[in-house]
Amino acid sequence: MWEYKVVGHSNNKKLEVELNKLGKEGWEVVAGGVGSWPNSQFVMKRPV
Repeated sequence: MWEYKVVGHSNNKKLEVELNKLGKEGWEVVAGGVGSWPNSQFVMKRPV
């Protein structure tokens, strides 16, 4: 079973920090760049 989360940010540096933080918490990107800039979003998942 998986838990899903959608994240996005219009500031690349803040997005990078957020993605790295979530990666350390066990999240992984399963779909990236959903939407159009500057509102791109990333779908992430981790086991429950």
